[in-house]
Amino acid sequence: MASAQSEEAFYGAARTVVALGSDALPDLTKRLAAAKDDDERLNITYVLANIVGQMKLKREAIELPPELVSLTGKLLLETRNTQLEANLANFSVVAPHPAEFGPGLLALLERTEDQALRATASAAIVYQGAEVLPLVQDAFYRSTNDRFTGDLARVLYDTELSEQSIAKLQDLLKSDNSEARQLAARTLDKAGIKSSDLLESALKDLASARTEVELSFAASKVRKHTDLSERVAAALASAFERAHRIEERVELVSALLATGEPGKTQLFAVLQASNDPEEIGDLTRVTNTRLQDDPRLSAAYIAILKRTDDEKVSEAAIHGLVMARQPGREAIEAALKEQPADERLRRRLTKAASFFTPRTASD
Repeated sequence: MASAQSEEAFYGAARTVVALGSDALPDLTKRLAAAKDDDERLNITYVLANIVGQMKLKREAIELPPELVSLTGKLLLETRNTQLEANLANFSVVAPHPAEFGPGLLALLERTEDQALRATASAAIVYQGAEVLPLVQDAFYRSTNDRFTGDLARVLYDTELSEQSIAKLQDLLKSDNSEARQLAARTLDKAGIKSSDLLESALKDLASARTEVELSFAASKVRKHTDLSERVAAALASAFERAHRIEERVELVSALLATGEPGKTQLFAVLQASNDPEEIGDLTRVTNTRLQDDPRLSAAYIAILKRTDDEKVSEAAIHGLVMARQPGREAIEAALKEQPADERLRRRLTKAASFFTPRTASD
């Protein structure tokens, strides 16, 4: 209870100080300079961030005491307390001073492995404005840490890239760090830079994707940078075994279709080999309207009917044939005309044919 009362008292006092606005900044600066430990610094920087944040919301001019600017830059370089680092980074977002805060924010971004703090520090650097770019570029050029280089690639997004920056980004596409590769690719894409390394990076991401989001993202990147080769088509087809929802399958199908004839060939092979009725149903939804006139589509469904022992798989293939409309009907009739000896196949084909309106003499 004492702890709760102490916390309540702190927030009550904090609200009182925040209400003073800019008038409280000189005293808080002195208190921050005299603070003996990180707990004190945490409390003071919390109040400072609230004051400056309120001033920004009210569109008031923010003029920080020079001592506070200098002290914030110094603490950014020196502190190793994660929460204090976050407080300082958040404070620097609403009260940017690129020359004083830039070096400390870059040092923080380089040393921290905390994902949330990396995002905060990256945003804080961006909010320092164009004047911080020379510092960012210098850190980018000298960095040998792919994770840090990738974070700086994110900061450089939507900026004018020098030839040296482009070369460094292209080199980063070869990294074993997937996040760094993706950040480099994103920045190069935004700048309109074309490179064969973008495809290689996307293929690495496709091969290493473990989550649904990663797989969808990688497939979309491969689609954008495909070279229409059999190699790319095979890589996309192999990714289907990790695609368990229609969202990922849609991205993979789109990438295969963007890869031209090799992609279509692999797509039909994936469909024909599928033993998952849900996957067959998803492929039917995605491919039938686009490829119903390609005879290989109906042939894939017929091939499933010939080989599968699973009636649910058979039903999915029959549905695919029916949804292929006239080409599906013609494929069924052609298969029945061959008078298959397999009674099971004949029964399945007859069932599929029953979904179509009987032909008339004029058909």
